[in-house]
Amino acid sequence: HVGQLRGWFYSLHVIATILKDKPTFKNAVVTGTLAGTAGRKMSKSFGNFPDPRETIEKYGAESLRLYLMSNKIMLGEDTNFSEEELREAYGVLNILHNSHKYFITYANVYNFVPKGESSEHILDKWISARTEEFIAVYSEALDRFDFVTSTRAIRPFIEDLSTWYIRRSRERFASGDTNALETLYVCLVRFAKAVAPTLSFSADAIYKSLVRDGAESVHLEDYPEANKKLVKKNKDLLLKMAQVREIASVVHALRSTAGHPLRQKLATLVVKNSKSLEKDSELIENLHDEVNVSEVKFESETNGFACSKLGDIEICLDTNLTDALIKEGVFRELTRALQEARKKAGLKVGQKVSLTYKTDDELLASVIKEK
Repeated sequence: HVGQLRGWFYSLHVIATILKDKPTFKNAVVTGTLAGTAGRKMSKSFGNFPDPRETIEKYGAESLRLYLMSNKIMLGEDTNFSEEELREAYGVLNILHNSHKYFITYANVYNFVPKGESSEHILDKWISARTEEFIAVYSEALDRFDFVTSTRAIRPFIEDLSTWYIRRSRERFASGDTNALETLYVCLVRFAKAVAPTLSFSADAIYKSLVRDGAESVHLEDYPEANKKLVKKNKDLLLKMAQVREIASVVHALRSTAGHPLRQKLATLVVKNSKSLEKDSELIENLHDEVNVSEVKFESETNGFACSKLGDIEICLDTNLTDALIKEGVFRELTRALQEARKKAGLKVGQKVSLTYKTDDELLASVIKEK
Protein backbone atom coordinates (compact mmCIF):
# COMPACT_ATOMS: atom_id res chain seq x y z
CA HIS A 1 0.00 0.00 0.00
CA VAL A 2 1.25 3.51 -0.81
CA GLY A 3 0.67 4.61 2.79
CA GLN A 4 3.00 1.86 4.01
CA LEU A 5 5.66 3.02 1.58
CA ARG A 6 5.47 6.54 2.99
CA GLY A 7 5.27 5.46 6.61
CA TRP A 8 6.57 2.06 7.65
CA PHE A 9 9.02 1.47 4.79
CA TYR A 10 10.41 4.99 5.16
CA SER A 11 10.86 4.48 8.89
CA LEU A 12 12.83 1.29 8.26
CA HIS A 13 15.22 3.17 5.99
CA VAL A 14 15.72 5.92 8.56
CA ILE A 15 16.49 3.42 11.33
CA ALA A 16 18.80 1.35 9.11
CA THR A 17 20.71 4.45 8.00
CA ILE A 18 21.22 5.54 11.62
CA LEU A 19 22.31 2.09 12.81
CA LYS A 20 24.05 0.55 9.78
CA ASP A 21 24.61 3.46 7.40
CA LYS A 22 22.86 1.58 4.55
CA PRO A 23 19.28 1.08 3.32
CA THR A 24 17.10 -1.70 4.69
CA PHE A 25 16.27 -3.03 1.23
CA LYS A 26 16.86 -2.18 -2.42
CA ASN A 27 13.42 -2.97 -3.81
CA ALA A 28 9.89 -2.89 -2.43
CA VAL A 29 6.70 -4.10 -4.10
CA VAL A 30 3.72 -1.91 -3.32
CA THR A 31 0.14 -1.83 -4.57
CA GLY A 32 -2.66 0.64 -4.94
CA THR A 33 -6.02 0.29 -3.20
CA LEU A 34 -8.47 -2.37 -4.37
CA ALA A 35 -11.95 -0.88 -4.30
CA GLY A 36 -15.14 -2.88 -4.07
CA THR A 37 -17.88 -3.45 -6.62
CA ALA A 38 -19.38 0.02 -6.13
CA GLY A 39 -16.07 1.84 -6.56
CA ARG A 40 -15.63 2.42 -2.82
CA LYS A 41 -12.72 1.16 -0.74
CA MET A 42 -13.44 -2.37 0.41
CA SER A 43 -14.96 -2.42 3.86
CA LYS A 44 -16.57 -5.04 6.09
CA SER A 45 -19.18 -2.54 7.18
CA PHE A 46 -20.16 -1.77 3.57
CA GLY A 47 -19.99 -5.42 2.48
CA ASN A 48 -18.97 -4.20 -0.97
CA PHE A 49 -16.80 -7.14 -1.98
CA PRO A 50 -17.37 -10.76 -3.02
CA ASP A 51 -16.75 -13.46 -0.44
CA PRO A 52 -13.04 -14.46 -0.81
CA ARG A 53 -13.68 -18.14 -0.10
CA GLU A 54 -16.54 -18.38 -2.60
CA THR A 55 -14.47 -16.50 -5.20
CA ILE A 56 -11.54 -18.89 -4.85
CA GLU A 57 -13.83 -21.93 -4.89
CA LYS A 58 -15.49 -20.66 -8.07
CA TYR A 59 -12.46 -19.45 -10.03
CA GLY A 60 -9.45 -20.85 -8.17
CA ALA A 61 -6.57 -19.09 -6.42
CA GLU A 62 -4.47 -19.30 -9.59
CA SER A 63 -7.00 -17.26 -11.58
CA LEU A 64 -7.21 -14.67 -8.84
CA ARG A 65 -3.42 -14.34 -8.78
CA LEU A 66 -3.23 -14.05 -12.58
CA TYR A 67 -5.91 -11.35 -12.55
CA LEU A 68 -4.37 -9.27 -9.76
CA MET A 69 -0.74 -9.61 -10.88
CA SER A 70 -1.61 -8.24 -14.32
CA ASN A 71 -3.74 -5.42 -12.92
CA LYS A 72 -2.68 -1.78 -12.65
CA ILE A 73 -2.97 -2.13 -8.87
CA MET A 74 0.53 -3.69 -9.06
CA LEU A 75 1.74 -0.33 -10.40
CA GLY A 76 0.57 1.41 -7.24
CA GLU A 77 -2.65 2.63 -8.85
CA ASP A 78 -6.11 2.21 -7.35
CA THR A 79 -8.58 -0.07 -9.12
CA ASN A 80 -12.05 -1.57 -8.78
CA PHE A 81 -12.50 -5.30 -8.36
CA SER A 82 -13.85 -6.81 -11.60
CA GLU A 83 -15.34 -10.29 -11.61
CA GLU A 84 -15.50 -10.12 -15.41
CA GLU A 85 -11.71 -9.71 -15.64
CA LEU A 86 -11.28 -12.50 -13.10
CA ARG A 87 -13.49 -14.70 -15.27
CA GLU A 88 -11.28 -13.91 -18.27
CA ALA A 89 -8.20 -14.99 -16.30
CA TYR A 90 -10.02 -18.21 -15.43
CA GLY A 91 -10.70 -18.75 -19.14
CA VAL A 92 -7.03 -18.26 -20.02
CA LEU A 93 -6.01 -20.94 -17.53
CA ASN A 94 -8.63 -23.29 -18.96
CA ILE A 95 -7.04 -22.83 -22.39
CA LEU A 96 -3.64 -23.70 -20.91
CA HIS A 97 -4.93 -26.84 -19.19
CA ASN A 98 -6.82 -27.93 -22.31
CA SER A 99 -3.59 -27.57 -24.31
CA HIS A 100 -1.82 -29.73 -21.75
CA LYS A 101 -4.61 -32.36 -21.87
CA TYR A 102 -4.50 -32.29 -25.67
CA PHE A 103 -0.82 -33.19 -25.63
CA ILE A 104 -1.32 -35.93 -23.01
CA THR A 105 -4.11 -37.49 -25.12
CA TYR A 106 -1.98 -37.96 -28.23
CA ALA A 107 1.20 -38.70 -26.33
CA ASN A 108 -0.59 -41.66 -24.71
CA VAL A 109 -2.16 -42.83 -27.99
CA TYR A 110 1.21 -42.97 -29.75
CA ASN A 111 3.35 -43.89 -26.67
CA PHE A 112 5.44 -40.77 -27.19
CA VAL A 113 8.85 -40.59 -25.53
CA PRO A 114 10.80 -37.30 -25.82
CA LYS A 115 14.16 -37.62 -27.57
CA GLY A 116 15.35 -34.02 -27.64
CA GLU A 117 15.20 -33.74 -31.43
CA SER A 118 14.56 -30.44 -33.21
CA SER A 119 12.20 -29.94 -36.16
CA GLU A 120 12.38 -27.88 -39.35
CA HIS A 121 8.60 -27.68 -39.80
CA ILE A 122 7.66 -24.01 -40.02
CA LEU A 123 5.09 -24.19 -37.22
CA ASP A 124 7.53 -26.01 -34.94
CA LYS A 125 10.24 -23.44 -35.59
CA TRP A 126 7.77 -20.61 -34.97
CA ILE A 127 6.36 -21.85 -31.65
CA SER A 128 9.85 -22.79 -30.40
CA ALA A 129 11.08 -19.25 -31.10
CA ARG A 130 7.86 -17.80 -29.68
CA THR A 131 8.41 -19.76 -26.45
CA GLU A 132 11.92 -18.41 -26.03
CA GLU A 133 10.68 -14.90 -26.84
CA PHE A 134 8.08 -15.25 -24.09
CA ILE A 135 10.62 -16.49 -21.56
CA ALA A 136 12.87 -13.51 -22.32
CA VAL A 137 10.08 -10.94 -21.93
CA TYR A 138 8.61 -12.58 -18.85
CA SER A 139 11.86 -13.18 -16.96
CA GLU A 140 13.41 -9.81 -17.77
CA ALA A 141 10.29 -8.06 -16.47
CA LEU A 142 10.48 -10.10 -13.27
CA ASP A 143 14.10 -9.06 -12.85
CA ARG A 144 12.87 -5.44 -12.89
CA PHE A 145 10.07 -6.26 -10.40
CA ASP A 146 7.67 -5.31 -13.21
CA PHE A 147 4.97 -7.84 -12.43
CA VAL A 148 2.37 -6.28 -14.72
CA THR A 149 4.54 -6.61 -17.85
CA SER A 150 5.62 -10.14 -16.94
CA THR A 151 2.10 -11.36 -16.18
CA ARG A 152 0.48 -9.70 -19.19
CA ALA A 153 2.85 -11.66 -21.45
CA ILE A 154 1.28 -14.94 -20.31
CA ARG A 155 -2.11 -14.70 -21.99
CA PRO A 156 -0.87 -13.92 -25.56
CA PHE A 157 1.55 -16.85 -25.40
CA ILE A 158 -1.11 -19.31 -24.20
CA GLU A 159 -3.42 -18.15 -27.00
CA ASP A 160 -0.61 -18.46 -29.56
CA LEU A 161 0.13 -21.99 -28.37
CA SER A 162 -3.49 -23.12 -28.40
CA THR A 163 -5.38 -21.15 -31.02
CA TRP A 164 -2.60 -21.13 -33.59
CA TYR A 165 0.08 -23.78 -33.07
CA ILE A 166 -2.09 -26.63 -31.77
CA ARG A 167 -5.07 -25.80 -33.97
CA ARG A 168 -2.94 -25.48 -37.09
CA SER A 169 -1.15 -28.76 -36.22
CA ARG A 170 -4.22 -30.90 -35.43
CA GLU A 171 -3.75 -33.26 -38.37
CA ARG A 172 -0.11 -33.77 -37.42
CA PHE A 173 -1.02 -34.64 -33.84
CA ALA A 174 -3.82 -36.95 -34.98
CA SER A 175 -1.34 -38.85 -37.18
CA GLY A 176 1.22 -39.13 -34.38
CA ASP A 177 3.78 -36.76 -35.91
CA THR A 178 6.76 -37.05 -33.56
CA ASN A 179 8.08 -33.60 -34.49
CA ALA A 180 4.82 -31.97 -33.42
CA LEU A 181 4.66 -33.99 -30.19
CA GLU A 182 8.32 -33.28 -29.37
CA THR A 183 7.90 -29.56 -30.03
CA LEU A 184 4.75 -29.22 -27.92
CA TYR A 185 6.37 -31.23 -25.13
CA VAL A 186 9.40 -28.95 -25.01
CA CYS A 187 7.26 -25.79 -25.15
CA LEU A 188 5.02 -26.94 -22.28
CA VAL A 189 7.98 -27.91 -20.10
CA ARG A 190 9.89 -24.70 -20.84
CA PHE A 191 6.77 -22.65 -20.21
CA ALA A 192 6.07 -24.42 -16.91
CA LYS A 193 9.59 -23.80 -15.65
CA ALA A 194 9.52 -20.14 -16.67
CA VAL A 195 6.06 -19.20 -15.44
CA ALA A 196 6.29 -21.01 -12.08
CA PRO A 197 6.69 -17.74 -10.07
CA THR A 198 3.25 -16.57 -11.24
CA LEU A 199 1.28 -19.74 -12.07
CA SER A 200 2.79 -21.85 -9.30
CA PHE A 201 0.06 -24.54 -9.17
CA SER A 202 -0.48 -24.93 -12.90
CA ALA A 203 3.24 -24.94 -13.65
CA ASP A 204 3.89 -27.64 -11.07
CA ALA A 205 1.02 -29.81 -12.31
CA ILE A 206 2.18 -29.60 -15.93
CA TYR A 207 5.82 -30.21 -15.01
CA LYS A 208 5.10 -33.25 -12.83
CA SER A 209 2.91 -34.87 -15.49
CA LEU A 210 5.50 -34.43 -18.26
CA VAL A 211 8.96 -34.70 -16.70
CA ARG A 212 9.49 -38.21 -15.37
CA ASP A 213 13.11 -37.98 -14.25
CA GLY A 214 13.19 -34.36 -13.14
CA ALA A 215 13.12 -32.64 -9.78
CA GLU A 216 10.40 -33.37 -7.23
CA SER A 217 8.78 -30.05 -8.13
CA VAL A 218 9.13 -27.42 -10.82
CA HIS A 219 10.02 -25.03 -8.01
CA LEU A 220 13.19 -27.04 -7.36
CA GLU A 221 14.33 -26.74 -10.98
CA ASP A 222 16.94 -24.27 -12.20
CA TYR A 223 15.22 -21.28 -13.76
CA PRO A 224 15.42 -21.45 -17.60
CA GLU A 225 17.50 -18.97 -19.54
CA ALA A 226 15.89 -17.71 -22.73
CA ASN A 227 17.54 -18.84 -25.97
CA LYS A 228 17.88 -15.38 -27.51
CA LYS A 229 19.93 -16.73 -30.42
CA LEU A 230 16.94 -18.81 -31.51
CA VAL A 231 14.67 -15.76 -31.24
CA LYS A 232 17.08 -13.65 -33.30
CA LYS A 233 17.48 -16.40 -35.90
CA ASN A 234 13.69 -16.61 -36.35
CA LYS A 235 12.87 -12.91 -35.97
CA ASP A 236 11.66 -12.68 -39.56
CA LEU A 237 9.48 -15.77 -39.11
CA LEU A 238 7.91 -14.32 -35.96
CA LEU A 239 7.04 -11.10 -37.78
CA LYS A 240 5.68 -12.85 -40.87
CA MET A 241 3.57 -15.30 -38.85
CA ALA A 242 2.07 -12.37 -36.94
CA GLN A 243 1.17 -10.80 -40.30
CA VAL A 244 -0.40 -14.05 -41.52
CA ARG A 245 -2.57 -14.17 -38.42
CA GLU A 246 -3.64 -10.55 -38.87
CA ILE A 247 -4.61 -11.26 -42.47
CA ALA A 248 -6.53 -14.34 -41.36
CA SER A 249 -8.45 -12.25 -38.80
CA VAL A 250 -9.49 -9.82 -41.55
CA VAL A 251 -10.62 -12.71 -43.75
CA HIS A 252 -12.69 -14.16 -40.91
CA ALA A 253 -14.37 -10.76 -40.53
CA LEU A 254 -15.13 -10.68 -44.26
CA ARG A 255 -16.59 -14.18 -44.00
CA SER A 256 -18.77 -13.15 -41.08
CA THR A 257 -20.11 -10.14 -42.97
CA ALA A 258 -20.93 -12.35 -45.96
CA GLY A 259 -22.59 -14.95 -43.73
CA HIS A 260 -20.17 -17.78 -44.61
CA PRO A 261 -18.93 -19.90 -41.65
CA LEU A 262 -15.30 -21.05 -41.66
CA ARG A 263 -16.31 -24.62 -42.52
CA GLN A 264 -17.64 -23.35 -45.87
CA LYS A 265 -14.78 -23.42 -48.36
CA LEU A 266 -14.49 -20.36 -50.62
CA ALA A 267 -12.76 -20.02 -53.96
CA THR A 268 -10.08 -17.33 -53.80
CA LEU A 269 -8.27 -15.00 -51.42
CA VAL A 270 -6.23 -12.17 -52.92
CA VAL A 271 -3.58 -10.38 -50.84
CA LYS A 272 -2.18 -7.21 -52.39
CA ASN A 273 0.94 -5.23 -51.38
CA SER A 274 2.49 -7.98 -49.27
CA LYS A 275 5.80 -8.78 -50.93
CA SER A 276 7.17 -10.39 -47.75
CA LEU A 277 4.65 -13.25 -47.96
CA GLU A 278 4.37 -13.66 -51.72
CA LYS A 279 7.39 -15.96 -52.08
CA ASP A 280 7.02 -17.85 -48.78
CA SER A 281 5.15 -21.02 -49.76
CA GLU A 282 5.03 -22.47 -46.22
CA LEU A 283 3.40 -19.36 -44.76
CA ILE A 284 0.99 -19.15 -47.71
CA GLU A 285 0.01 -22.78 -47.07
CA ASN A 286 -0.76 -21.96 -43.44
CA LEU A 287 -2.86 -18.98 -44.48
CA HIS A 288 -4.59 -21.09 -47.14
CA ASP A 289 -5.60 -23.74 -44.60
CA GLU A 290 -6.58 -21.26 -41.88
CA VAL A 291 -9.02 -19.26 -44.02
CA ASN A 292 -10.29 -22.35 -45.92
CA VAL A 293 -10.03 -21.19 -49.53
CA SER A 294 -9.15 -23.11 -52.69
CA GLU A 295 -6.29 -20.75 -53.57
CA VAL A 296 -4.37 -17.70 -52.33
CA LYS A 297 -3.26 -15.19 -54.95
CA PHE A 298 -1.26 -11.97 -54.96
CA GLU A 299 -1.96 -8.93 -57.13
CA SER A 300 -4.89 -10.58 -58.97
CA GLU A 301 -8.19 -9.18 -60.29
CA THR A 302 -10.71 -8.63 -57.49
CA ASN A 303 -13.90 -7.40 -59.18
CA GLY A 304 -16.92 -8.55 -57.17
CA PHE A 305 -14.78 -9.54 -54.18
CA ALA A 306 -15.31 -8.38 -50.59
CA CYS A 307 -12.27 -6.28 -49.64
CA SER A 308 -10.71 -4.73 -46.55
CA LYS A 309 -7.48 -2.94 -45.61
CA LEU A 310 -4.75 -3.95 -43.18
CA GLY A 311 -2.38 -1.00 -43.21
CA ASP A 312 -0.99 -0.92 -46.75
CA ILE A 313 -2.15 -4.47 -47.44
CA GLU A 314 -5.43 -4.96 -49.29
CA ILE A 315 -7.26 -8.21 -48.58
CA CYS A 316 -10.00 -9.37 -50.96
CA LEU A 317 -12.15 -12.50 -50.65
CA ASP A 318 -14.35 -14.10 -53.30
CA THR A 319 -17.56 -14.78 -51.36
CA ASN A 320 -19.50 -16.31 -54.28
CA LEU A 321 -20.43 -19.98 -53.89
CA THR A 322 -20.40 -22.69 -56.57
CA ASP A 323 -22.16 -26.08 -56.29
CA ALA A 324 -18.81 -27.75 -55.63
CA LEU A 325 -18.01 -25.32 -52.80
CA ILE A 326 -21.47 -25.83 -51.26
CA LYS A 327 -20.91 -29.60 -51.24
CA GLU A 328 -17.52 -29.09 -49.60
CA GLY A 329 -19.20 -27.02 -46.90
CA VAL A 330 -21.83 -29.70 -46.27
CA PHE A 331 -19.08 -32.32 -45.93
CA ARG A 332 -17.30 -30.22 -43.33
CA GLU A 333 -20.53 -29.76 -41.39
CA LEU A 334 -21.07 -33.52 -41.49
CA THR A 335 -17.53 -34.14 -40.26
CA ARG A 336 -18.03 -31.70 -37.39
CA ALA A 337 -21.30 -33.38 -36.39
CA LEU A 338 -19.65 -36.82 -36.42
CA GLN A 339 -16.75 -35.61 -34.29
CA GLU A 340 -19.19 -34.07 -31.81
CA ALA A 341 -21.14 -37.35 -31.68
CA ARG A 342 -17.93 -39.29 -31.00
CA LYS A 343 -17.08 -36.90 -28.19
CA LYS A 344 -20.52 -37.24 -26.59
CA ALA A 345 -20.28 -41.04 -26.86
CA GLY A 346 -16.97 -40.99 -24.98
CA LEU A 347 -15.01 -42.60 -27.80
CA LYS A 348 -11.22 -42.51 -27.64
CA VAL A 349 -9.02 -41.03 -30.34
CA GLY A 350 -8.49 -43.62 -33.06
CA GLN A 351 -11.34 -45.88 -31.88
CA LYS A 352 -13.31 -47.15 -34.90
CA VAL A 353 -17.10 -47.44 -34.97
CA SER A 354 -19.86 -48.33 -37.41
CA LEU A 355 -21.86 -45.46 -38.90
CA THR A 356 -25.49 -45.68 -40.02
CA TYR A 357 -27.28 -42.71 -41.53
CA LYS A 358 -30.71 -41.84 -42.94
CA THR A 359 -31.40 -38.77 -45.03
CA ASP A 360 -33.96 -37.33 -47.41
CA ASP A 361 -31.61 -34.49 -48.32
CA GLU A 362 -30.37 -35.09 -51.89
CA LEU A 363 -27.41 -32.75 -51.41
CA LEU A 364 -26.29 -34.48 -48.20
CA ALA A 365 -26.76 -37.92 -49.79
CA SER A 366 -24.64 -36.93 -52.81
CA VAL A 367 -21.89 -35.61 -50.54
CA ILE A 368 -21.79 -38.83 -48.51
CA LYS A 369 -21.72 -40.88 -51.73
CA GLU A 370 -18.82 -38.86 -53.14
CA LYS A 371 -16.77 -38.93 -49.93
